[in-house]
Amino acid sequence: MFLTMLLWLVVGPAGVFAADATVLRATGVIEHYDATTHMLSLATATEITQFAIGPSVRIRQGRRSVEVSQLVELIGYRASVRYVDEGGARTVESVHVSGSKPKTGRNSK
Repeated sequence: MFLTMLLWLVVGPAGVFAADATVLRATGVIEHYDATTHMLSLATATEITQFAIGPSVRIRQGRRSVEVSQLVELIGYRASVRYVDEGGARTVESVHVSGSKPKTGRNSK
């Protein structure tokens, strides 16, 4: 009985929680954040991708935590977004923003 329970705890949850969701990562520049719809737009090397921001998202800039409402202030910053892709719907799990805004223009210092 104990062995059966142990085996279920090790193998069973994988089958129970297996779904079509895939955890992925995208890196780019924060293009836009809409606080009304909770949608984040990230400009990657190939396209602008939109992500839904869930209520339990973790956002960090360097070592400090950032509130979701502050994403508007981080437009133009480089970010790495960890998200779940479930049937084409991309929901953010975490966002890690680089420490400073990238320089733009040829003579920027």
